[in-house]
Amino acid sequence: MTEQVYQEIGARIRLARHCKGWSQEELAWKVGVSRPSIVNIEAGRQRLSLHLMIDIASCLGVEPAVLLQASVNSDESYAGRALAAEARVVELEEHIGRVFNRVVQAFQQGEITDV
Repeated sequence: MTEQVYQEIGARIRLARHCKGWSQEELAWKVGVSRPSIVNIEAGRQRLSLHLMIDIASCLGVEPAVLLQASVNSDESYAGRALAAEARVVELEEHIGRVFNRVVQAFQQGEITDV
């Protein structure tokens, strides 16, 4: 049970990090830990101290309760759904950016003549 709690917290940290568009290395640098620590935290293999959880949450711009809430309730919490929705928005923005770049490239190569 304890392992599952840390895995859920790690998953929430990973999701929030993705929402920021940060690599594990970027988060590690901002928090002041090593990248392997972030890897292990996100995988649920490293137990977080309270002060480290607060530091990570602060860097990610979320309340520590957001990281904990999904772990306390087995069903997906409002905070968890909000993080998941934000991650989907980030993915959609990235997809739109890739499509836009392809359209621009096609226009530049003369494959599209009228926009």
